Amino acid sequence: MTSQPTDPYQAIARRYDTFIDPMNRKLKRMMLQFAPPEPGAVVLDVGCGTGTLLELYAAADCEVWGIDASPAMLAVARKRLGRQARLHDGDATAMPYPEGRFDWVVFTFVLHEMALDTRLGVLAEAKRVLHPEGRILVVDYHNGRLGFPRGWLLKGFTTIIERAAGGDHWAGYRHFMAHDAIDGLAAQAGLLIERQRVVGWGNLAISVLHPDRSS
Repeated sequence: MTSQPTDPYQAIARRYDTFIDPMNRKLKRMMLQFAPPEPGAVVLDVGCGTGTLLELYAAADCEVWGIDASPAMLAVARKRLGRQARLHDGDATAMPYPEGRFDWVVFTFVLHEMALDTRLGVLAEAKRVLHPEGRILVVDYHNGRLGFPRGWLLKGFTTIIERAAGGDHWAGYRHFMAHDAIDGLAAQAGLLIERQRVVGWGNLAISVLHPDRSS
């Protein structure tokens, strides 16, 4: 008999927002200010977790969709969003959506924890389901000059957290940072950075991307 894969968020999903969301709430609002969606925009949050970002998009009169591999996190999201969102438990390298469906495909601290092949597969799927005039919005770590002292303190804190996650997560983070973070990944995935805002005293970047259609 084949055992079912373990959900790593099973034990913490119901408490996740209590400890994690306060740290990210301001950043999520900055995302919407930097790349404000038009009312009626169709938004997909890849790795949507407990749905806190989708809640903000729904409040901005968007049609919101989410996909996540954690049933426990999605259970919290469904309780939060009710009928406001269409949520799917699934693999982001094979998303159950038609081509050109979304105006925005959003990633928040998701890509850095993946292996390179998985990252590229997920971004290929994002490009497939993106409307021809749509955009990909990514918030993740940035590999640039750090402000002193807060930038260095945040960098140290981040390294401790990522190392504590261990295993594949830590390996993914190290590879992501060693290969120029989101800037390097965009180039590998055939994406162009349309605009970018570096925040977190140099540790983070909010990036708006679109597919490179020149080739």
